[in-house]
Amino acid sequence: MNCIDELLFGSITREKLNFNNCHLNFRLKQNRISLEFIENSLLNVEPIDCLPGKKKNSYELFYDAPEGKSYDSIKIVVYDCSTHINVSTVMSPNEAKSSRHKNSEKPNDLKRKDKAVGKAFYCG
Repeated sequence: MNCIDELLFGSITREKLNFNNCHLNFRLKQNRISLEFIENSLLNVEPIDCLPGKKKNSYELFYDAPEGKSYDSIKIVVYDCSTHINVSTVMSPNEAKSSRHKNSEKPNDLKRKDKAVGKAFYCG
């Protein structure tokens, strides 16, 4: 049984979770969410949903948002290593897609137009 299975079944320990990530700390501060809330959610609360992530061995776990937030859920992205779980980032639902992801879904003519406008803006 791998670490993600242990996490989903609720038998994982605090020692198998790795929170040493400067991006995670930045996102926690930006979203005003405490590390204790994330740790408590991962260890004691069953996720609303669990989806495979876009990268290899990554998973997106959805949990209820903390009290007082304008959104109802948060997404926690974790990576399954052989012996532990790396907690990568925390996102609110309105941050689920970055501008780069939104641009990848645009038609090519709009991409060309945006690129030309950007070049004209930066060139003078």
